[in-house]
Amino acid sequence: MKVTLIRPSYYLPDGRVHKIKRPYFISATLPYLAALTPEDVEVELVEENVQDVNFETDSDLIGITAMINTAPRAYDIADEFRRRGKKVVLGGVHFSSVPEEAIQHADAVVIGEAEDVWPQVLRDFQRGELRQFYRREGWADLSRTPTPRYDLLPYKRFPLTFYPVQTSRGCPHNCDFCAVTTFFGHTYRLRPVELVVRDVQATGSRYIFFVDDNFAVNKRRTIELCQALKPLKITWVTQVEITAGIDPEICQAMAESGCKAVVVGMESISPESLKAVGKRHNLSLLQDYPRIIRNFQESGIAVVASIIFGMNGDTLESIRQTVQFLMDNNVAGAMFYTLLPYPGTPLAHRLEREGRILTKDWNLYDARHAVIKPLNMEPEELEEALMEAYRRFYALASIVKRLFLPPRPYIFPIIFYNLEYRWAALRGTLGLLTQ
Repeated sequence: MKVTLIRPSYYLPDGRVHKIKRPYFISATLPYLAALTPEDVEVELVEENVQDVNFETDSDLIGITAMINTAPRAYDIADEFRRRGKKVVLGGVHFSSVPEEAIQHADAVVIGEAEDVWPQVLRDFQRGELRQFYRREGWADLSRTPTPRYDLLPYKRFPLTFYPVQTSRGCPHNCDFCAVTTFFGHTYRLRPVELVVRDVQATGSRYIFFVDDNFAVNKRRTIELCQALKPLKITWVTQVEITAGIDPEICQAMAESGCKAVVVGMESISPESLKAVGKRHNLSLLQDYPRIIRNFQESGIAVVASIIFGMNGDTLESIRQTVQFLMDNNVAGAMFYTLLPYPGTPLAHRLEREGRILTKDWNLYDARHAVIKPLNMEPEELEEALMEAYRRFYALASIVKRLFLPPRPYIFPIIFYNLEYRWAALRGTLGLLTQ
């Protein structure tokens, strides 16, 4: 038996499928699913952002996972394989949120975590007993997770690719907009340190992306993990909440173990906006944002801010103030997003009741389009404000000030990251980078 696992890309405005020339960060989903696949099943991986889908494959079963804005491409791939007589299974965060929609394009849908469920899907398929829906009862035991099949990934020819390793799963917070909290049932679970080290070594790479949604929640565990990583001499990046930077000891431990950059979930500098989406842990530290940024910087860690525009407290002026704040504090990079009502989240339920969701065309859920009606501006104004934020933040003078004046962040490859965003902002192709 042979299985093909696919992570689709997405459609460009002209209908072409987007391809990446320089993939910096990789998803852990496909190599992990391959590791969960029984040894007697042959498996191949297709990352469509750098590969083409072979519809002539001799595989018996096709498995597809997707993010929200790649779902339309996933459905088209699934429909074509089914037209050719192949059985298709869909899974992941988005399809778990809309299983009744997903099953219209598949023979089976996996809802929730894949551990134990994916092998059962394969056994049922082999017996000709494939069910429409599979849902795991309870939560996976992270002390028994296998090493992802990094050997099957198609990224060896790309330099500076950060390989994915997971140290924890879920998030302890309950932000209204977050699909992660909904998918993992408000749980936060840690993997044993020795398994993390094992997986880092298995990548065969010096560059690691810890794919956790919230890396440094527990101080004791974070320092223990960093001490175990230090002898490996790796360069790594990850995502953290704002509270991770309040303690210089955590910042220093991360830096000494090889951390060069963190994506920090700031989301907003507006108290009204943070309150509106239930991000209370940020709200309580709002006045400390500059000190938190400096703590990371002085440890030698570059800060990349994750910012959401379109929340209830946002105005055109507050968006301009946010960009200026990031520039004034020499933040090394920024990712600006429009607010997305992910299916199943409290935010989506609330906006649905208020009649403020403008479309459910998943192609437009790329964090660049306005898919909701903001309270204090028109949707078109929000989209233009987002573009202007990128143009201002990634202007040449801003890049020079933020990257080359003290405290200097980790320049390489942050400088390339900044230049790519600058070029995309000038060309109006930011949708290609905000994935």
